[in-house]
Amino acid sequence: MLDYFNVGTTTIEKVGLEIALNNDYWKTTDNAVTKLSKEWKFLEHVKVPFYQQSFGQRPCNRPKNRDQSVLPADMCRVRLSKKITIEGSDYINASFVDSFLKKRAYIVTQFPLHNTRSDFWRMLFEYDSKVIVSLATFEEMDMDDFSQCIPTLLFESITIGKFQIKILEEKAFNNYVKRKLEIKNNEATAGAKSIEVIHFNFYKWPEDFFPRMAFLFELVTDLARTIKEVHHNKSKMNSLSPLIIKCKYGIGRSGLLCALLNLKEQLEDSWSMVDVYTTIQSLRLQRPHLIQNEEQYDYLYKALVSLKHYLTDNTVT
Repeated sequence: MLDYFNVGTTTIEKVGLEIALNNDYWKTTDNAVTKLSKEWKFLEHVKVPFYQQSFGQRPCNRPKNRDQSVLPADMCRVRLSKKITIEGSDYINASFVDSFLKKRAYIVTQFPLHNTRSDFWRMLFEYDSKVIVSLATFEEMDMDDFSQCIPTLLFESITIGKFQIKILEEKAFNNYVKRKLEIKNNEATAGAKSIEVIHFNFYKWPEDFFPRMAFLFELVTDLARTIKEVHHNKSKMNSLSPLIIKCKYGIGRSGLLCALLNLKEQLEDSWSMVDVYTTIQSLRLQRPHLIQNEEQYDYLYKALVSLKHYLTDNTVT
């Protein structure tokens, strides 16, 4: 009720979406404020209180955070299995995030630090994730604080803690590389000791910039197809099997991709409306700082219009 009083109706009819946005969201009012800006004014104050991010603040866990201001909300944090003799062994800077259709559809996380690489692969094993999306440029991955998580060459393998990672297949596209990885757990005493994972590296998205929408939609389309394929055999899949999305801090680029995948489900659903405002409000309560500024929020609305055209006739406006 309070949101309606502050920003008005936030649902938009899919039919006539572009007209509605041009007439209402990007058009300034008498006080020269767009509806989009008004929405963001309230969304940027949607935050998880710092005292509800307590696990990331513990002294034993602080070295596992890339940025001490970017911590998972306690209620949505991904919990690893505890190692009795190691304090904080159940902590990783990662959050469960819902999609439009499924609870905990995504795990959103920072790019692993050198001391958290093993925890990253442990998380993948424990939650039976089959698909990873890495949003990092080649230049970023060459930086000192971007520790190597996968091999660089086909058929090469590296060992991280108790895990051995090997590239089985690799295919390069115009804006991303798609790999099939084999992950072996050398200390597994029960359950799967070896799993195959699909790893996307979308490298045409530098931090603080926006990707070309055509490139982004190609990734989203292939991603959706791949998830459907790997989840086809239900008997071999954990009912959760969340998609893992990671970027430098696990907020800006990861937040935009989460939001876009969420809105794609809304566009394809039988419901006649889409609701960007409520979507972002929910995302920011699940992982703090997802969608960081008004520029990203504006890009998301523009991407929504283009995505509708792309899904309908495979064109990008």
